[in-house]
Amino acid sequence: MTDMTPKTYSLLELAQGLERMFQKHWSQYYWVRCEINKLGVYKHSGHAYPDLVEKNNGQVVVEMRGMIWKSDLLRIQERFRHEVKEELKDGMKMLCYGRLRYSPRHGISLEIKDIDPSYSLGDLEQEKKACILQLQQQGLWKRNASLTLPLLPQRLAIISVESSKGYQDFIHVLHEAQILFGFHFFHHLFPALLQGDKAVDQITHQLQRVASVAKHFDAVLIIRGGGGDIGLSCYNHLQLCTAIANCPIPVLTGIGHATNQTVAEMVAHTSAITPTKLAEKLLDQFHFLADQLSQAKETLQATWHEKRNASRQRIHQTSLQFQWQARMLLQEQGNELRKQGQELVNLSRSVQVLAQGQLRQSLWKMQAVVHWRMRDEAKRLHTLQLSLPEISLKRMKNHHDLLHALAQMVQAYDPQQVLARGYSITTLNGKAVMGAHELKEGDTLITQFAEGRSGSIVQWTKTKE
Repeated sequence: MTDMTPKTYSLLELAQGLERMFQKHWSQYYWVRCEINKLGVYKHSGHAYPDLVEKNNGQVVVEMRGMIWKSDLLRIQERFRHEVKEELKDGMKMLCYGRLRYSPRHGISLEIKDIDPSYSLGDLEQEKKACILQLQQQGLWKRNASLTLPLLPQRLAIISVESSKGYQDFIHVLHEAQILFGFHFFHHLFPALLQGDKAVDQITHQLQRVASVAKHFDAVLIIRGGGGDIGLSCYNHLQLCTAIANCPIPVLTGIGHATNQTVAEMVAHTSAITPTKLAEKLLDQFHFLADQLSQAKETLQATWHEKRNASRQRIHQTSLQFQWQARMLLQEQGNELRKQGQELVNLSRSVQVLAQGQLRQSLWKMQAVVHWRMRDEAKRLHTLQLSLPEISLKRMKNHHDLLHALAQMVQAYDPQQVLARGYSITTLNGKAVMGAHELKEGDTLITQFAEGRSGSIVQWTKTKE
């Protein structure tokens, strides 16, 4: 009879048999698609032992241990930084070149020799496009960009790291603007990691914190500097981009890179290539308004001088016209008097010719009457000539007093004099506020005084019935 007893092996013998089988049949290299669940880099050796998975509908269907030697890992990471602008990290999909290895102590693993960056780059680009599409379908793509940025955004919520060079550069630009131009800003730091696996959750959390106190800020700024183009994939993450789109105040980004825009920058209200450029954009708003105010002041002064000169010219012309009319009146009165005298002389001659006798005595009487009348008229004319300069001077004095009163009135309406008497000018979005009906709760007002200006927020309004 045949002995049916199974052959007995030790565990080591079975493991060594598997090892020989792998060496014989699985020693060649293959291209393998997989996802890094956890990279697992050991600092003391520099080797990586990633946990590799394949998922189907979000469920893990295969798990395998990987292995990347230090020299290969350094070469791969450098290539990824150059081509993908990222390093290998958890959750990244990849196409790796490797072979199966079996160790009696560690079991089956995939020894990775190289990784194709183009595969991972394509996957990241697909994720970016999918994020954009989903934001557009949800109606969030232009939501934050449609918000109104105040004319002078002075209250800034900043999401960054205090030790970040980009943050320090940004604050330095604002500080210099305050010294040189007197532009004042209030800013508060909401600290968060700006790249890496934890960046999405931390930035999103700080955006939610800012949203809860949004009425105290004009804008929220995400500032990242000094990192170059490495570590930007978190800014294409749907969670972070959704939080930016839903932020109740404008989001401004300056994340410091020179490649194509990230989705976070596309969905934000305003983006700049560096924190410094973002600061300069804010200062441009202040310089623009300062120029507008300067032009308005020059226009007011020019108008006042023009009206004052025009009033002086009108008074001078009136004075000259009055003097001319007075001279013409005197000339007319003199001509009329001479005409009447000549008529009387002619009349007396006619009477003398017609009545030599009895009429002579009457003629004498008539001549006497004419003489006295001419003397009275001469006296009246002399009196008029004497009083005319006094009347002219009096009327000129009245016009001079009127000119002085008009000049004082023009000076009283000088905008600087009005402000100095305790009045102020309140503007909304660069326009003067003429009544409470133009305002609504939450509006930001700028009030101009004689010695400066201030900002305020409308809490309530009440108009007369």
